[in-house]
Parts: sequence; structure tokens; C-alpha cells
Amino acid sequence: MSPKRAEDILWCVEEILRSSAVPLVVADLPGLPALTPVRRLHLAAETGARDGGCAPLALLLTPGTGGAPGIESRWHMGPIPQAGMDNWQLTRIRSRSAPPRRWHMTRHEGRYQLAPASQGTTQI
Repeated sequence: MSPKRAEDILWCVEEILRSSAVPLVVADLPGLPALTPVRRLHLAAETGARDGGCAPLALLLTPGTGGAPGIESRWHMGPIPQAGMDNWQLTRIRSRSAPPRRWHMTRHEGRYQLAPASQGTTQI
């Protein structure tokens, strides 16, 4: 099964969160979801955490710079261009419970390592 419509994708995510079958659900959405579907995802995750013992998390991938209403946090990940290097920057743009922050992710001996970036944040 591979749903195409945003409504169908969000329904699948909601059901997975409610079931608490997996700890993480990743959904690649064609656009920004409205507040009501996002709120339904919150409620489904709360039900899954209560009934299944696991607090499931939904990662909603959206086009552009994001900005869906009702989300807990907004993140961005992008490459850091360096010849021959596999470096990335992970940025917490917005969060209800933590300030903006950046991390650098580098590949070393086949594994990725995450380290805090220098002070300040970048605008995306």
C-alpha cells in the first residue's frame, strides 16, 4: 500500500501512532498539513503512549521550509559543502521546549557523529 493523497497519508500515520506498533513514523507529505490533522496526530500519539507503553513519534517531511501549524518542533538538515567530505548541519529551528540550536554531523570510520556547532544559529 502506498497512499498518494495527503489525507490518506495522514490517516495512515494517525492509525500507526494510535497502535503504538513502532516508535517512529516518517511521512513524506506533498504539502503542509492543516492544524486539525496535526492535532489528530497528537491525540493518536497520546493514545498510543497510554495504551501501548511506547511514546510514538511522527516525523513529517514537508516541502520548502515547513511551517505546519501545531507542530512540536521544526528542524532542518542540509549538507555542508566540503570537497570529499560527508558533513551535514542539523538545525532545531523552533521548539516548544528548547531554544534554537545547531549540530554538525560528520562521517568518521563509516559512522555518523553529532557534535554541537558553534554558538548562534543560522537563518534558513
